[in-house]
Amino acid sequence: MKKLYEEASVQDIATAIREKTGGTETYKIAQMGNAVRGITGAEDIAWHQCPEAVRNYLANVTYDPSDYSTSQIANYAPAAAVVSNHKPIGQTAGGTVHYNEVPNVPTPFASGGKAGTLKPLDTLRWIRTREGSAEAWNVRDLGGWACDGGTVKYGLLIRGGRISSADRAVLVGQLGVQHEIDLRGKENRPSYDDEVTTESPLGNDVWFTVADKAASYALTPVATWQLYLRCVIDAVTHREPVYFHCTAGADRTATLACVLEGLLGMSQSDIDKDYEITTFSTGSGSDQNARRRNEPEWKKLINAINAVSGDTFRDKCVHFAVGTCGMSMADINAYRAAMTDGTPETLHWYQTIAKNLTGCTISNAASQVEYGEAYTAILTADSGKALNSVVIKMGGVDITATAYSVFSGAINIDRITGAVSITASASVPSVLYSITRNLTNCASSNTADTAAEGAAYTTTLSPTGTFKKLGTITVTMGGVDISASAVSGSTITIANVTGNIVITCEAVITNIIDTIGISADTRLSTSTGENKAKVGTATIGANMDAKSLIHLAAGDTLRIKGMSLSATQDRQSAAVRYSETAEIISADYPYNGRHWSQIDFASSGDIVTVTAEINSYIRISMPCADTSAVIATINEPIT
Repeated sequence: MKKLYEEASVQDIATAIREKTGGTETYKIAQMGNAVRGITGAEDIAWHQCPEAVRNYLANVTYDPSDYSTSQIANYAPAAAVVSNHKPIGQTAGGTVHYNEVPNVPTPFASGGKAGTLKPLDTLRWIRTREGSAEAWNVRDLGGWACDGGTVKYGLLIRGGRISSADRAVLVGQLGVQHEIDLRGKENRPSYDDEVTTESPLGNDVWFTVADKAASYALTPVATWQLYLRCVIDAVTHREPVYFHCTAGADRTATLACVLEGLLGMSQSDIDKDYEITTFSTGSGSDQNARRRNEPEWKKLINAINAVSGDTFRDKCVHFAVGTCGMSMADINAYRAAMTDGTPETLHWYQTIAKNLTGCTISNAASQVEYGEAYTAILTADSGKALNSVVIKMGGVDITATAYSVFSGAINIDRITGAVSITASASVPSVLYSITRNLTNCASSNTADTAAEGAAYTTTLSPTGTFKKLGTITVTMGGVDISASAVSGSTITIANVTGNIVITCEAVITNIIDTIGISADTRLSTSTGENKAKVGTATIGANMDAKSLIHLAAGDTLRIKGMSLSATQDRQSAAVRYSETAEIISADYPYNGRHWSQIDFASSGDIVTVTAEINSYIRISMPCADTSAVIATINEPIT
């Protein structure tokens, strides 16, 4: 009988019922009607997760960044802290009390015969880490504040007080925290901070960072800031949430939060308010407890940031992070993009590159470079001229000695930290000496044909084509051999040119015959592996000893020129495989196309090739008319 329904459609109806009820039941078709009638209705629940006193403070207070003489926090935060002011307000739905929800984001729920969505209002996100008075203090998400291009993302940076393993379920299990930064420092900490260790109490799967010394209301120690900023930037750009804290989540925590918020372009008023919100958890009844923006500690930090160069508070934070702490502008822009719901502008901190050149040119035409980036260039004198004056300054400081090579004309500045000026001049020298290069199968990096008297000269030689090795380099100046002082490896350096220069070198093939030798008029015995007399045949690997063996690693190719390999086995050629200490293992009569002992023999034109599939020690005999003409190379073509 044909079914009057589709199975997939029935299953979809059953799934929809379970979504609405939060149950796990399975249904027959006859049960579905009553199941639908039993659904009490979806609920869309919106509530204020942020306490009213805090909401009023955030809504009604705006501070003037040019005036740090006032604070309004005491008008909203009671003298004695009230717990309900610094904990999120929970909402019961489906028989469960919900906390720590992301503000203004609908979250579906289904439980206890109820279903719907939860939508906490406001922007501030207090975090409840566990039940009871022992939970972490003053925990809140940095998300929600207005910043460049949008708002700060929730769920990546969470600030608060000290924690214990009991906070793991929420911080790691619910919020996904992967990094803990303990801002209290290892040294000079108060006695109540003596639980600072080298491992996070949240578990050994949470990265733990703690500096030697704390940074409190100051932009020092720089090493501490470098550690904190590197950790935060690397974490959030990889979508890895960070929990940073001190003891109460107040002073050292606020210090780091201030700069992190400044980098995002939060207003100073909001940065001040995020600082003062801590007062809801400490009370405003005394200077010791309250965190007011007009008190000396906070003003000390703000003044320190304002003392950094930059047109805005944001730029000052950026310049501190980049100029003082060594972050790059790419780091800052990546952090801003990762932390912003929206599209923040890409920031730049360009440093000018000014050039004053006479009689010469520069290879890098850039007129500006991002702070912290490198700058390289080559200065080249015009034809017939020589560089006679080069001065390089950065930030007004002469850096010529470290940034410029008189030998190559190269400018190399590893990290731009200020405006750069390059002043260089070249003129026709009173005496010009010739440079002659007698090079065979090799090339010179410096192609100049002349050098001025008194100038420096440098070049590096390199083999060309298939040649792999430079022969002896000879340099004369004014007819005198100066090779001993001028040549180092493949580089020639002359500090003071006083005569015509002649450079001679020939690149050569690495002929292993020079090392292992060749024995004329001999052929290998396939029974003993030793040499035996045979006119017109020669043995590569002069003797039956370890130093004469041809060592081929797996995949190596031996090429031989000056000897011949027959097309078929004629017993004129012989190959012996040995142990590393020259004890015979096996022997054979090779020919073109022979595969023996995982070694292949081939002949093409006047080149014989021997390719090993495994690590091998061998010697080979083949017909040879002139042993002085034999060339043998390993993994090196022979032209």
